[in-house]
Amino acid sequence: MIMQEIKIKGVDEVILHEKCDNGLDIYMWVNERVNNYYMTFNVKYGSVNTEFKLKKDKKVYSVPKGVAHFLEHIKFNLPDGKTANDFYNQYGISINAFTTFDFTAYEVFGNNNFKEALDYLVEYVNTPYFTEEMVEKEKSVICEEIKMSKSSPSSKLFFGSYRAVFHNDPHRYIVTGEEEDVKKIKLKDINLVYDNFYHPSNSFIVITGNFNPYEAVAIIKERYSKLKIGKYSEPKVIKPTEPYSVAKKYDVIKTNVEIPKAKILYKIKRSNFKDFDDVLLRIYLGIVLRSNFGATSDFKEDLIEKELVTALGYSRDIFDDYVVISIVVESKYMDTVLDMIKEKMMHLEVDEDSLVRRKRANIASLIYDYDDIEYINTDIQDNIMEYGYVVDNFYEIYNSLDMDMINKIIKEISIDNYSVVEIVPNKKDEER
Repeated sequence: MIMQEIKIKGVDEVILHEKCDNGLDIYMWVNERVNNYYMTFNVKYGSVNTEFKLKKDKKVYSVPKGVAHFLEHIKFNLPDGKTANDFYNQYGISINAFTTFDFTAYEVFGNNNFKEALDYLVEYVNTPYFTEEMVEKEKSVICEEIKMSKSSPSSKLFFGSYRAVFHNDPHRYIVTGEEEDVKKIKLKDINLVYDNFYHPSNSFIVITGNFNPYEAVAIIKERYSKLKIGKYSEPKVIKPTEPYSVAKKYDVIKTNVEIPKAKILYKIKRSNFKDFDDVLLRIYLGIVLRSNFGATSDFKEDLIEKELVTALGYSRDIFDDYVVISIVVESKYMDTVLDMIKEKMMHLEVDEDSLVRRKRANIASLIYDYDDIEYINTDIQDNIMEYGYVVDNFYEIYNSLDMDMINKIIKEISIDNYSVVEIVPNKKDEER
């Protein structure tokens, strides 16, 4: 058995990759310094994939919002009347699952019975068992989950901000779907998604920790040899056209917060940064935002010293044709602080010393990250979903970062197209 070795430059680590005949990708990182393992079975189907075509016909298939998350919930049920939890509980092994915008992951974390844990993970994810009764029963459970999630101020701000930025992009909808979406889900929707997306060619397994990688591959292949796997239908997700403008310039959400929170989001055309691939763009934008709004930035320190904010953070995301830069703030003086943030966005800067410090910090983090099997597993997941491959040259990229590229990035950050979303304790009528 010859596996591909993905050598992570600069840190003396290796990610092993095996491509199975059925299309499944297996990524493994062995760490003999620990006694446990963490494995994830990842399906490239998330909440944004509600419309798609199949290779066999030209028909457009549509499913209710929230199907990806709903399917994740009921996937634990098995034909023998038991659940995956029942199996893993007997070994003291922890399992869980989560759904994102882009994929669904089934997790197993343990320190014993590796063979049984991996074999059953492959078996239960690849065993379709859904009934009308099961679907109807789960609806009430998920609707309660939605109510609890939507009561969270942070959740309201997160999804409220995407509804303000996007007109049509499905990222504007919550991963679970709304209650009315969940109530529309039928057994045929579950089967349609499972039959077309839950296929080895649309999945990948990541295993990190202390285990034998050759045994792991053998276990997976042996289990698949006993499963009935149909031909991959090659579904193609249909993505709606998203205009450049923001959906709402300003929005306010009332909820149970003591201190107002707000997020200002800048929607920028991805084509502005055509000279940067997604890896470089994320890194450079991260440096720019950290230098101007991060924990040790002069701007944040000044706001805290003057007691104008109680929290300040940032993020950057790439959504097909757009880049979204977000600055989130908690303050009792929101109008003043938002004006200061807008002003700061007009004068972004990074000096040479900041770039050097960031290079060193990124390299140090790259090295220390390989002490954490959960982090590396997640990092591999993110690499596959964001870039389509495991990035092996972060060390070289960090060392090659330079001021000319920083300044080029800053120059292309347009600030004329933005939304402001506020979370307030009581009604606020004025608009910006």
